[in-house]
Amino acid sequence: MVNSQYLRDIVEMDDMGHIACDIRMKTSAPGIFADGDIRQHSNRQLGTAVGDGITAALNAYAYLTEAAPYSKPVRST
Repeated sequence: MVNSQYLRDIVEMDDMGHIACDIRMKTSAPGIFADGDIRQHSNRQLGTAVGDGITAALNAYAYLTEAAPYSKPVRST
């Protein structure tokens, strides 16, 4: 069992505590991404966990920059 019980009421997970996510590592809660051994259907291998982490980080960055338009540079007129 993985240490994910603190997310039990926040994201979808199975009985073993593995978090459901899509190919972009998005979970059922907006802005929360899962990667590595904590996600469902993981191969539980270091190489795939690294790839998951990169995917999650890139998609989290995209989520944050799209969700927060104030973080983009403002052009002066």
